[in-house]
Amino acid sequence: FLATKGGDRVTLTGTSFGPADTPVNVHYGPELQGDARLRRYTAVECIHDVNEPHSKVECVSVAGVGAAHTWMVEVDSQISPASSDTTSYKTPLVTDVRGVGAMDAHTQGGQSLIIVGESFGPLTSGDASSSPDLVVTYGGAAGLTYTATSCRVTSISPQAQISCLTSPGIGKGHALLLGVGSQTSGLYDAGIGYSRPVVSGYTVKGA
Repeated sequence: FLATKGGDRVTLTGTSFGPADTPVNVHYGPELQGDARLRRYTAVECIHDVNEPHSKVECVSVAGVGAAHTWMVEVDSQISPASSDTTSYKTPLVTDVRGVGAMDAHTQGGQSLIIVGESFGPLTSGDASSSPDLVVTYGGAAGLTYTATSCRVTSISPQAQISCLTSPGIGKGHALLLGVGSQTSGLYDAGIGYSRPVVSGYTVKGA
């Protein structure tokens, strides 16, 4: 599995990759926009193997998410068919949930929820209010009752962190699920809880 922060070396084998000094581009990921020639990610630092340049290319993966990615080699504007073998990024792992919205949260929602762990994907760009790759849910036996909003990857090292806002809700002891790309973490016993109801006063109208 590839690290979601990128940096893994990947060796591709095949035919007709060209001489050692031939510029080469390598693309991978799911098919984009229904076009078999397009992939989401482009690897970096791609070079031919010095001993087998026509059949081996080594590249470095970039930050990303998801599973079952196919690979394509581009040489002089000629693009190979997609590889039959696939790669996947590591599945997200949640190790902690914190923030003012994690315990005794307001039932109207909108409070900070911080998810800590590994393999959350690349940092969310600074001008984006949320990441389309992230889905954070919690509550109920399956962790699917409530969906957090405005979720962004705010850190990838030394620990990955996601910042979200709580949804309106009730109850306590809620477990959490994290979806990153096409992959989902295990159900994490986060213990997320909303404040219990409090009666602050009452009025009585006579008959």
